[in-house]
Amino acid sequence: MADHNHRNFTYLSDSHKGNALRKHLPDLQSQLTEDGLSTLLMHLLANNVVTPLEKEGVEHCVKHKVVQDVINDFVTQFLLRKFECDFSKIVNAIKRAGLQELAVKLQNDAKSPLEEEEEESDEEDFNYQINTAPYLRQSAKRFFKDIYKKVGVDWMDLGINLNVEYGELKKIEVDVSLTDQRCMTMLRLWESNQPKLAYVGHLVSALISANLQEVAEELDKLSNERYLRKLDA
Repeated sequence: MADHNHRNFTYLSDSHKGNALRKHLPDLQSQLTEDGLSTLLMHLLANNVVTPLEKEGVEHCVKHKVVQDVINDFVTQFLLRKFECDFSKIVNAIKRAGLQELAVKLQNDAKSPLEEEEEESDEEDFNYQINTAPYLRQSAKRFFKDIYKKVGVDWMDLGINLNVEYGELKKIEVDVSLTDQRCMTMLRLWESNQPKLAYVGHLVSALISANLQEVAEELDKLSNERYLRKLDA
């Protein structure tokens, strides 16, 4: 195990991300609980960082080994290997697993001055792209009734991609019995908690990330049609 860790740390040693992980790896190992690991795996699966088989493998180990040993192995042998290529996804999953403070520390320590400048530039480009398509800036709330029944059993995956807290999603699953209504409840919660992001473009992107391409295309087309009708009125 020690040699394996050393090889990975050597691979990451020259990067800001690698240094951040080296610095906070003991904190992640000590703070991540069994429930936190389950949440982490759910978000990593939703973002294609782990495969269903890998997720099942970790969950199987939890049933037969000491939980902390499984967490330590998962962090050192898996996350360490994926950290460079899936940094943002992993940090977001750590945040969703209840380790918000640690996630912030990882993000801050991983940034170089050049990366910060690039992030600002990317954000400007992203906003510019959105601004070239006004119909995507419409309120997503206007279209909830058009899509919620089409999302079906994938409502939780959509919620994860909308950055709805996993605990809130589980609460909806318990409190609401009908699948369609679970989706609608989740969408309304998202719109209420993240009003600045509750526009059509963001919902379309989340649908695509949740592998709901057909629903995303339908929403994109419908929102454009309604926007054009409004202009012609």
